[in-house]
Amino acid sequence: MLRAAFTTAFADRGRDEWAAVFAGLGACVTPVLSFGEAPGHPHMAGRDTIIEIDGVRQAAPAPRFSRTAPGIPASPPKPGADTDAVYRGWGIARP
Repeated sequence: MLRAAFTTAFADRGRDEWAAVFAGLGACVTPVLSFGEAPGHPHMAGRDTIIEIDGVRQAAPAPRFSRTAPGIPASPPKPGADTDAVYRGWGIARP
């Protein structure tokens, strides 16, 4: 019954409207962003969480420590380039 009440209440407004309601309240609420939206979010932009290499947006290397900077790849990974190695690591044949 309580779940239905919350479902109905939250369905009355869109994501951005709810984000505005909770903004500045100190509540543990944050919108779920698409990958296209994430780089523009102040938290993500302030920490350089999303980087662009050769025109491809991707997550920056992690973890990042104050005294040890991770290497940034010279080019983005090619889709599927590591598939065979992953399957070998799992000890199974590629389907």
